[in-house]
Amino acid sequence: MTRTIATQAVSFALAIVVTLGAVTGVSGAASHQRSAMESQAMLVAMEESGAVQHVTVVGHRTQRA
Repeated sequence: MTRTIATQAVSFALAIVVTLGAVTGVSGAASHQRSAMESQAMLVAMEESGAVQHVTVVGHRTQRA
Protein backbone atom coordinates (compact mmCIF):
# COMPACT_ATOMS: atom_id res chain seq x y z
CA MET A 1 0.00 0.00 0.00
CA THR A 2 1.49 3.30 -1.01
CA ARG A 3 0.82 6.59 0.67
CA THR A 4 0.60 9.68 -1.41
CA ILE A 5 1.54 13.17 -0.29
CA ALA A 6 -2.15 14.11 -0.22
CA THR A 7 -3.09 11.33 2.21
CA GLN A 8 -0.10 12.15 4.40
CA ALA A 9 -1.08 15.84 4.44
CA VAL A 10 -4.66 14.99 5.37
CA SER A 11 -3.44 12.65 8.11
CA PHE A 12 -1.11 15.32 9.48
CA ALA A 13 -3.83 17.98 9.42
CA LEU A 14 -6.24 15.65 11.21
CA ALA A 15 -3.61 14.90 13.86
CA ILE A 16 -3.14 18.64 14.46
CA VAL A 17 -6.89 19.22 14.79
CA VAL A 18 -7.30 16.32 17.23
CA THR A 19 -4.31 17.47 19.29
CA LEU A 20 -5.57 21.06 19.50
CA GLY A 21 -9.02 19.81 20.45
CA ALA A 22 -7.61 17.67 23.24
CA VAL A 23 -5.44 20.52 24.58
CA THR A 24 -8.38 22.91 24.49
CA GLY A 25 -10.62 20.44 26.28
CA VAL A 26 -8.11 19.77 29.04
CA SER A 27 -7.43 23.49 29.41
CA GLY A 28 -11.13 24.20 29.72
CA ALA A 29 -11.58 21.51 32.37
CA ALA A 30 -8.61 22.81 34.36
CA SER A 31 -9.91 26.37 34.12
CA HIS A 32 -13.31 25.27 35.41
CA GLN A 33 -11.76 23.44 38.36
CA ARG A 34 -9.54 26.42 39.17
CA SER A 35 -12.44 28.87 39.18
CA ALA A 36 -14.45 26.50 41.39
CA MET A 37 -11.57 26.23 43.87
CA GLU A 38 -11.05 30.02 43.88
CA SER A 39 -14.71 30.67 44.64
CA GLN A 40 -14.64 28.08 47.42
CA ALA A 41 -11.50 29.68 48.87
CA MET A 42 -13.20 33.09 48.80
CA LEU A 43 -16.18 31.70 50.71
CA VAL A 44 -13.90 30.20 53.35
CA ALA A 45 -11.99 33.48 53.65
CA MET A 46 -15.23 35.41 54.09
CA GLU A 47 -16.40 33.02 56.80
CA GLU A 48 -13.08 33.32 58.62
CA SER A 49 -13.09 37.10 58.44
CA GLY A 50 -16.31 37.17 60.49
CA ALA A 51 -14.46 35.66 63.45
CA VAL A 52 -11.73 38.30 63.67
CA GLN A 53 -11.36 40.08 66.98
CA HIS A 54 -9.51 43.31 67.57
CA VAL A 55 -7.67 43.77 70.82
CA THR A 56 -6.31 47.08 72.09
CA VAL A 57 -3.43 46.83 74.51
CA VAL A 58 -2.98 49.79 76.80
CA GLY A 59 0.42 50.12 78.37
CA HIS A 60 1.29 52.27 81.37
CA ARG A 61 4.58 54.06 81.68
CA THR A 62 6.54 53.61 84.81
CA GLN A 63 8.56 56.45 86.22
CA ARG A 64 12.25 55.84 86.42
CA ALA A 65 14.33 57.41 89.08
